[in-house]
Amino acid sequence: MPASAPAVPARLLRPAALAAALPLALTACGPDLSSLRSAPIPDDAPRVADADLPPEPGEDAPFADKIEWNLVDSASRFARVADPDAAAECPEFDTSVDSELVCTVVFQGVEAEWEVTVNGGDYFASSQMRPLGRHVVRDVAEDLVRFEMDTETVRCDMDEVHVIPTEGDGEPVTCTWGRDRDSWRTEGREGTVRIEVSTPHAGMGNGEEFWLSPVE
Repeated sequence: MPASAPAVPARLLRPAALAAALPLALTACGPDLSSLRSAPIPDDAPRVADADLPPEPGEDAPFADKIEWNLVDSASRFARVADPDAAAECPEFDTSVDSELVCTVVFQGVEAEWEVTVNGGDYFASSQMRPLGRHVVRDVAEDLVRFEMDTETVRCDMDEVHVIPTEGDGEPVTCTWGRDRDSWRTEGREGTVRIEVSTPHAGMGNGEEFWLSPVE
């Protein structure tokens, strides 16, 4: 009959069992943060400073220059960050007649299109602008989530500079956040938010800046 293995005292088994259970206990205490990007929580929500934007053209500047400045200004404010190399380009048009234009805004090297309606006239012209896509910068979006959710660890599933369509039923752009502590800002320790780019034309939001909504 083979010899049986020597018995191990119960007091020696307990530490080994606790060590094996410890990773499970830690995981149960909070979300897995290893897949998220970590950075300090900003003191304020990201927002572009007026001083960082290009100066507004003077009253005597060509009307086309004023339109292109407005496009860059709007794109920068919406993205909550300035790009010194941002530019807009529109097709040539006659300010004395009505025109429908498709202009291009290049922000941090990425293009997005805008529809511009020109109400022309011999003595006065005006314009209305409508974006077909909105620039959102991933680092800025993640900082907004950090500020609003009070957490250092966030991950937005998007390109470094992402153009989000303003209309249609495209795939939502979302950000996941989590923390290993409680906070007065939220009830839970993890969640997902959606980046919203709604505009006054769509009847939602004020259109000034991108914003976040919870994903149920």
